[in-house]
Amino acid sequence: MIVPLLDGFDEMEENARSACIIAINTYHHKYPIPLVVCSRKKEYEDASFQQRLTLQDAVVVQPLTNEDVDTYLIREANRLLPCEAF
Repeated sequence: MIVPLLDGFDEMEENARSACIIAINTYHHKYPIPLVVCSRKKEYEDASFQQRLTLQDAVVVQPLTNEDVDTYLIREANRLLPCEAF
């Protein structure tokens, strides 16, 4: 399955974002297929004061901590390399 990904919502002109939300909602209502819209949280929240996207889910990507990265690298290294390598 191919899922359309609309990236750059937060990079468009601020005064065009509300109209963009309406256009996306109109399209999604007419064609109810999976759809992804990418935006920084603040820019979307500012634009969606009166009208919000009517998509199924929302995901907020959080930055990784150094501990997250270290844990992942150690786990994957242990899985991929023989124990003698350490």
